Amino acid sequence: MRARGSERSALRIGAAIALFVVAPAVSGAQSGAARAPVDVQLGTAVQPETVTVGQHFTATIRVRVPTGAQLRFPARPDSAARVDTAAPVARTDTHAASYDESTVRYVLAAWDTGAQAIGIDDVVVATPSGTRMVPLAGLKVFVRSVLPADTSKRVPKPPRDPVSVSVFNWIPWAIGAAILALIALIAWIIWRWRRRSRAPLTPYAWAQRELQRIAQSGWETSDPARYGVAVTDVLRGYLARSFPVARLSETTRELATSLAGVTALPQERAIPLLDAIDLVKFAQRTMTTEDARAAGTTVREIIDETERRLAAERAAAEQARKAA
Repeated sequence: MRARGSERSALRIGAAIALFVVAPAVSGAQSGAARAPVDVQLGTAVQPETVTVGQHFTATIRVRVPTGAQLRFPARPDSAARVDTAAPVARTDTHAASYDESTVRYVLAAWDTGAQAIGIDDVVVATPSGTRMVPLAGLKVFVRSVLPADTSKRVPKPPRDPVSVSVFNWIPWAIGAAILALIALIAWIIWRWRRRSRAPLTPYAWAQRELQRIAQSGWETSDPARYGVAVTDVLRGYLARSFPVARLSETTRELATSLAGVTALPQERAIPLLDAIDLVKFAQRTMTTEDARAAGTTVREIIDETERRLAAERAAAEQARKAA
């Protein structure tokens, strides 16, 4: 009987030792074991087992290997998982005569509800005889919802139809706008150049141009009064352009007073002609074709004679300047 009791005690002690070698105990709310080679011991724990979205929890991994083996732990969970690190990873190494032990703590947070796989990759054990992988695929955490019961189940909306976006090719439009701007700039430069290069008309040239235009209008025979008024208006314009003292707004009497000291103007012919045309403009006096033709001839003679006198005065002044 005593022999049989001793055999049963030896069997119990052997079973306990074998359990420690395959999966060492890890204190925590959740623990698990992965079957690895006999010389590698693994323990895992997740605290707490149930969390809310964004709440921090700790995943602890402890691996014991023979002395001299190297352990490489993942830096963070897989990017495809719905769990991510919330603090730096903490690692503690323990060295003994026959083994080395490393404990790694991951501070994590989950971003979706339900049972979520933590998604930590395998632990790499490098020994002189080769490299071994210790899987950690069984680590999970349950994430509960804090929403009311009627909103805890999410029903996602159906996907929308693809949005068709038409690509606008702006390069031809930009080139066209640049060409138009260049053409407008060239046209403006040419216009300014022509405007500056165009010499202004002298009073005499202006009067000759206007008299030619009136002669081509046919008013001399069709409307003699209009013809007589038009040619005397040219005379007034010529006098205003030639003598600064004369103004177009002046009456005939005022114009005679302003030009009293101007010797180049034959006033004995110009003032009576302007007085006669005033009667046509303001007193509705009739004017025949002969009268209109005579008025046009007189205006031309007055302008020609005034221009000759002005030229003679300018020549005399230039000669006097040279003599001085």
